[in-house]
Amino acid sequence: MCFCLSIFQYFRDALRKELGIGHKWLDKMFPQLDDLTHIHMNFLRQLQALQTKRADRLVEEIGPTLNEQVCMSYILV
Repeated sequence: MCFCLSIFQYFRDALRKELGIGHKWLDKMFPQLDDLTHIHMNFLRQLQALQTKRADRLVEEIGPTLNEQVCMSYILV
C-alpha cells in the first residue's frame, strides 16, 4: 500500500480512538480516504497482475489498464 495513505489512515484512526474526534470531522480532514485507498489497491493489483505475465516482470502495455482505472475511479468516487 502507498506509504502516504497508510500514514493518513493511521492518523485518522488515532484521532478517532485517542482524541474521540467524530466521523463528521474526520471525513472533512480525510475526505474519501477509504475510497482512495480502495482505488489505489485495485490499481496496484492490476499492475502486479500485468507483471506476472512475463518472466522478467516487464509490463509491455499499460494503456488499457490505465483507461480501466480512470473509468472505474469516476464510478467509485
